Amino acid sequence: MKRLLALALLLVSLSSGPAAQGAGPTLVVLNKEDATLVTVDPATGKIFGRVPTGEGPHEVTVSDDGKTAFVGNYGASGPGSTISVIDLQSMKEVRRFDTKPLLRPHGVFFRDGKVYFTSETYRIVGRYDPAANQVDWLLGTGQAGTHMIWVNRDATRMYACNIGGDSIVIIERGATAAVWNETVIPVGKGPE
Repeated sequence: MKRLLALALLLVSLSSGPAAQGAGPTLVVLNKEDATLVTVDPATGKIFGRVPTGEGPHEVTVSDDGKTAFVGNYGASGPGSTISVIDLQSMKEVRRFDTKPLLRPHGVFFRDGKVYFTSETYRIVGRYDPAANQVDWLLGTGQAGTHMIWVNRDATRMYACNIGGDSIVIIERGATAAVWNETVIPVGKGPE
């Protein structure tokens, strides 16, 4: 447990879905250095399970039912280009989706059955459809280092921080699903 706490912990999520480990909430932890996802009982600190991810995992999101985790594999020795799809009940990676040509997937966020992610390298927000196993939507931000993403309940508004562009971009759906408007707000150096 001491080693777990010493590792670079990049994102922690609470999943209240039905995990094979127990009936209560489960803490989902990414270990960047070890390239693993670990599930923990937050009440006792007991580790339920551990599963390998892709290289340099940076962010994790969990499906609404708490059964599936999606990990942005940012890369370590070079730019990563995958999203690990992990079954939290069996603690197995069921697939590793390749986002190429989009590199450095980051900022994953689950909303309405889809996984939104950023591609730092290409200044893009993308949307991965796990059911179809494909990217079904892309939108450029025009800002360097598009890093994190948050999506509102009906997926009509998003906020993306641009670590290299020193800005936040507000992305709002227009009159139709094909029209999106962006407002860029300078906020200071390296926003996350």
